[in-house]
Amino acid sequence: MAWNPKFDSGILGKLFPSGKTVIRAGYGRSLNRINGINQVQVTLQGAGIGQAVTCIGVSSSGQCLGSAGVDPMSAFRIAVDGLTAPLPGVPQTLPQPFFPGVGANAPATGDSKLDPSVKPARIDQVDFTIQREVSSKTKIEFGYIGMRSHGDQMFYNLDSVPYMTTLNGQNFAQAYANLYTEVSANQAIQPQPFFESAMGGPSSPYCTGFANCTAAVASKQRTNLVTTQFYNLWAALNAAPGWTLGRTMLSSNPIQFTGLSMAKDWGWSNYNAGFLSLKMGDWHGVTATSNLTFSRSLGTGGVVQSGLTAPIDHWNLQYNYGINPFDIKWVYNVLTFYRPPVYKGQHGILGQVLGGWAFAPLFTASSGVPLRVLANGSTGENAVPLASMSAGNSAHYNVVSRTRRIGRQPGWRRLRHKHIRRPGRGLFEFPALGFWNRRKEHWRRNPARLPDLEPGHVDQ
Repeated sequence: MAWNPKFDSGILGKLFPSGKTVIRAGYGRSLNRINGINQVQVTLQGAGIGQAVTCIGVSSSGQCLGSAGVDPMSAFRIAVDGLTAPLPGVPQTLPQPFFPGVGANAPATGDSKLDPSVKPARIDQVDFTIQREVSSKTKIEFGYIGMRSHGDQMFYNLDSVPYMTTLNGQNFAQAYANLYTEVSANQAIQPQPFFESAMGGPSSPYCTGFANCTAAVASKQRTNLVTTQFYNLWAALNAAPGWTLGRTMLSSNPIQFTGLSMAKDWGWSNYNAGFLSLKMGDWHGVTATSNLTFSRSLGTGGVVQSGLTAPIDHWNLQYNYGINPFDIKWVYNVLTFYRPPVYKGQHGILGQVLGGWAFAPLFTASSGVPLRVLANGSTGENAVPLASMSAGNSAHYNVVSRTRRIGRQPGWRRLRHKHIRRPGRGLFEFPALGFWNRRKEHWRRNPARLPDLEPGHVDQ
């Protein structure tokens, strides 16, 4: 839709003189495509076609004893215990319906699935611009461009740890956070109500010989605790004697899948931008176009379908909502074309040499892209830089930062509506046991989510 206002007098006549201004507005909806690899290859990775089997907890006797079923002394060793891996057999015909890991059926390996109800993402776009002719050779235009997408594809892990499970008034996330703090700091181990109830109490097989079940967990699962292997810790406890919650995941004994991710249309994203552009046509021989854009790109995934990501928290997708990897706030560019008015006719030798030249420089400047910090080599979150990067472009491993604090405590200040630590206390700030809610822009204590990044360490 376009409107050419025509006013001859008054304030409107000065702002919108006749034939000098165009106001445009538009709206459109489109559907995103579904990548062919998700429609074809993902569906072929299920149980049945291309059937893959696995033996979890393979013992020296050739048995599949499940998660935590063997130790270094009883595990199967190539050459020592044989040259053939004791994998379960695959039947030539599968019963229908087929349930991996049930009865005589072998468990399946980690698979990817496509949600049967998946639909293409809906993309709504809107724009509003005002173009004004300043002179016969100069035009200025400014406006807004916005986009919202709903139904972006992301993976959903059906084998996620149910961290909100609560026993004796405490959920697993809270118990893990408290125990991690004590173990990593070599503090005295205090009983955690969740572990005391989940592991069956001090008289259970798992807790016998320890002051309490929390102390047993701290001793037997120290590696999983200090390396923040949240999933492995839950799986080990789920397979341990004395566990009172029964089977809680697909990978729990009896194992059906070692992992199960489903491509689902449950993500969202948006893009909002304001721009100002100037166009000059043959002004003293100069033709130029310049544009300044300020934009923000936020979403839950920020990648194409051929590389779908899994959210940080599968139980609450809102915690994955934040800046996209390509979120560049400021972009400025100018393209000019200039032909000197000398020897236009290019007569003679001098005219052939000096005439007919043109110059077309292009200049582009932009603000930087978000910095990404990887935790345990997988989950990536955009961090807030607090100081200039002086480490160069080479890899730096096991970089140790200062101890972090949670919430508003001494040493925090408000900067650009975000609570960050003062410069000099580490290059990046990343919440150890809390979350940065980037839409509401404040720190939130979130007992229902535990990051994979070990507090006090940043791997760049």
